[in-house]
Amino acid sequence: MHAKEQLAEQLGEAYGYISEMLDHKIEEVKLSAAEKSALAVSKLLTAVVVTIFTVVISTFGLISLAFYFAGDMQSSARGFGIVALIMLVLLGLVFLLRRYIIINPTVAIVINLFFPEPSKEVTHEQDK
Repeated sequence: MHAKEQLAEQLGEAYGYISEMLDHKIEEVKLSAAEKSALAVSKLLTAVVVTIFTVVISTFGLISLAFYFAGDMQSSARGFGIVALIMLVLLGLVFLLRRYIIINPTVAIVINLFFPEPSKEVTHEQDK
């Protein structure tokens, strides 16, 4: 009987250790997911704010450029038309190069966010 009791006690301890390890692992996964989610949301929010400011600044800059061209050409239609043509050419370039300037960098950022490369730090043992 003594061996059965000892085996039952050891099994109980092993179950306790495994249960504790699983609890810690689950907590670690939750913390990791929360950290990555918070980082993703903060980067997205930053990108939105920067994009809004960029659009506003670009709009005023393009309007100023159009008025400048309009003054040089003595025609508002020509000035705004030139700026519209420049924007159309830029839009075409972005469309043609979208894989290289938008898609690939975005995919790389998202992959690095969720699967960071392990750090290449080397730990040195101190002399005892």
